[in-house]
Amino acid sequence: AAIEAAFTLDYRPETPEPEAAAEKLFGGGMSGTGGTSGTGGTSGTGGTRGAVGETRTVGGGLKNLAEYRIRYHEAAAKAAAKADANADAKADAEVAGTITGPAEPLTVADWGPRGTLPAANTRPSLYVLFSQPMTAITALGTPQTTSPLVTITPPVRGVFRWYGAAFLSFEAAEPLQSQRRYTITVSPAARSLYGSPISGETAFTFQTEPLAITELIAGEQFRKDNPRLFLRDNEVPPAAAQFITLAFNYPVSSTLIREYLDVISGGASLPFSLTQVSDTKLRAEVGVDIGFEKIVSVVLKRGARAGRTAGDGNAPGTERDMQRTFSTPRAFTIDRFNRRSTGRTIDIAFSYPLDEQTVTLRSIRTEPPVTLTQDNLAVWNDTVQLRNLPLAYGSRIRVIVSADVRDVYGRRLGAEISETVTMPAEPPPRGAVSFLNTYQDFTMLEAQFPPRYLFEYTNIADGSWYRVRSIPNPFTLGGG
Repeated sequence: AAIEAAFTLDYRPETPEPEAAAEKLFGGGMSGTGGTSGTGGTSGTGGTRGAVGETRTVGGGLKNLAEYRIRYHEAAAKAAAKADANADAKADAEVAGTITGPAEPLTVADWGPRGTLPAANTRPSLYVLFSQPMTAITALGTPQTTSPLVTITPPVRGVFRWYGAAFLSFEAAEPLQSQRRYTITVSPAARSLYGSPISGETAFTFQTEPLAITELIAGEQFRKDNPRLFLRDNEVPPAAAQFITLAFNYPVSSTLIREYLDVISGGASLPFSLTQVSDTKLRAEVGVDIGFEKIVSVVLKRGARAGRTAGDGNAPGTERDMQRTFSTPRAFTIDRFNRRSTGRTIDIAFSYPLDEQTVTLRSIRTEPPVTLTQDNLAVWNDTVQLRNLPLAYGSRIRVIVSADVRDVYGRRLGAEISETVTMPAEPPPRGAVSFLNTYQDFTMLEAQFPPRYLFEYTNIADGSWYRVRSIPNPFTLGGG
């Protein structure tokens, strides 16, 4: 709540002190002498204009600047009102020459960040909010590389800034180390502007994420070079699987991280080389053919450290092995024969996209034999469709696919695959009628032509009827 109050903009107008306070201002005090007005004339130095023979003397002086006060938003949020009250008390104490403060002790009202800091926050802000004002208003916004009140362990380069009399922020100038516990410590010598000593909890900890592989893309360049080829996200052809892009949540070095990476398939480690793509991205190139129907695991071993140079190795290593996996395509086969619920169409779904040149009228036959033409055959990616088959309702047919059909990777089915399919039963007749050229259930007929009305119908049952009648005003419903 205190943070929300500190950063929520309030556009209500400011109000000055009551008008009565202005009675303490005397212009004559600046001139040192009074003036007497003449007839209809203008007063002399420090004088005022008045009636004939009237004399007015003014004197005194301007107040000290510290005595002029502006009250801000008396109905502000509770935390902001409390801060205003503390600031008012501080100003009053300065004027009176005494130091007084609220009765409650000085404590840390809030701090952050808490829990685990995401690695994506590369330039985090750390903050401490005190329960009493700690610094003069004139110090707000001034950057300092160190603070006598707060320290951060392990050390981080950055600057401290006061964004309020009680709100101290630290803005990091470098990413925090991975898998590290950081401590924000308030000095035991801390005192508020009222002289109150710090009490309560003064050490606060948070941690950063461990180094991890955030994304694995196998065959990234292969996918770009073959945009029309449908590839499942987790199944990569061997030619593409040899190139593996790894993205990390912290900057890494291909040289330093190499000993903590392993590529495994079939229980054996595969040889690979690493190339630096960016601060947080590497590309591994496997030196052998991985093959089909394989599971490939990329392992980030225990003890791996982030960093681009050897000097960055002060962060503790990861506490356990982490891995990402993908597979190469499974066996090429037919997944299912699917007869459409309406019409005489059969879809044959294969496990992978097809080499369309191997799917011909000679690749598919039926029992009993059905004469197929090119109009009956269509191929879309991994599906063969037999459509508009010359079959009777309710008939049964066995569809046989040749062993020579190949997928886009050049793999043959290797054996004939067949399945018996039953055509749907003849649907019952359904009546329907369509009146053409209608608008809001009526049609205007041209008076100069003989009346004609056109409509279409199917399966009209006995007893159905229709009528045609005249309507005096065709733009209104009803009439007779």
